[in-house]
Amino acid sequence: ALSPAGALGVAVPAMESRDASVREAAMKLILALRRELGPALLSSPQLAELKEVVRKQLDSESAAMGDTPNPSPPTRSFRHDAARAPAAAAAATNAAPASLGS
Repeated sequence: ALSPAGALGVAVPAMESRDASVREAAMKLILALRRELGPALLSSPQLAELKEVVRKQLDSESAAMGDTPNPSPPTRSFRHDAARAPAAAAAATNAAPASLGS
């Protein structure tokens, strides 16, 4: 997994790319990190390297997100995780009476 600092380390230099699609993808990555981590990301020292024009665009698009982090829900769930939870709960309740009797 890539840390937020590592992602910013990739996105900030990509904002200087000559390719518009690379700059757009980098902006989307920075905004996704901002959505997950909150407005404190905008005061990151790594973002201080951005040009003023890019910084203003980032600030204006970020203003629409609000002040609180809004992490997205997990994108995957596994059946075996759902099956383990009831089995673990049943095992815990079955084990409790045996330990009380000793």
